This record gives sequence, C-alpha cells and structure tokens, in this order.
Amino acid sequence: ADHRPYHARIAELLVRARDRHGAAVLLDLHSMPSLGAGRAQVVIGDRYGASAGAAMVARVEATVAAAGLRVARNAPYAGGHVVERHGDPRGGIHAIQLELDRALYLDAALDRPGEGLAATAMLVRRIAASLAAEIGWPLSQAAE
Repeated sequence: ADHRPYHARIAELLVRARDRHGAAVLLDLHSMPSLGAGRAQVVIGDRYGASAGAAMVARVEATVAAAGLRVARNAPYAGGHVVERHGDPRGGIHAIQLELDRALYLDAALDRPGEGLAATAMLVRRIAASLAAEIGWPLSQAAE
C-alpha cells in the first residue's frame, strides 16, 4: 500500500501545529502482548532520544509511574517508522510511541474491553495533558 499521502498529511499537520504553537507532539499508540510478570506494562519509544526531547519523554514516564504502572524506555520497543519519520525534536516536533500492555484494558481472553479500559483511557488523557503542559498548550488544543 502507498502510505505517502498519509505521511505527507501527518507531516503537514505537525508543521502547522509547530508553526502555530512553537512545538508539536505526535503520540503513536500501540498495543503489546504482556512482557511477563514484573516487566513493563507501558513501553515508551523515542528512538533512543532521536524522535522526542528528553523532557517530553520524562513527562510521559512520570505520568505512567504516577499511575502505578511499570514503565520502560525503548526496550523492547524503541519506536517504529512513524516516530522515526516524523520526530524532529530539534525542529520542535516530538514523536513518541506508546506501547500499552493489552491486559491493562482487555478482558482475560484479550478479546473484549476489560475493567481497566476506563483507567487506561484516563492514563492516555493524562499523558496528553502532561505533554501539552510541557509545550505550553491548553489541552483543548492538544488534539489539533
């Protein structure tokens, strides 16, 4: 499939947001299988610092930890094509991949929404609010 129009539009919107607000953030959400007992429930991927500024990633990490979840950076997921292609922290565009353990929001069979769905949705909202605060945006503009 030809994904060039999709990526061109994302790039256009990120540049527009950066030009309007001074910075832009792309949060690329993914699900992951459980990594096992005691392992990370959320993995933050920033391509080892290449796709997002350190302060942005620290905000995400602190928000996840404050929710009582285990968090890791870049292992085993460092961020894929989307964050690699669109992240340019020196240029004011931050791209972060967020891998969420499916057990956080699905039932035991991992095929239907589970009891943790609302809490996981709230976590994502808190992450978005924290990132918006880091760059000085009101949350109402964070989804533009």
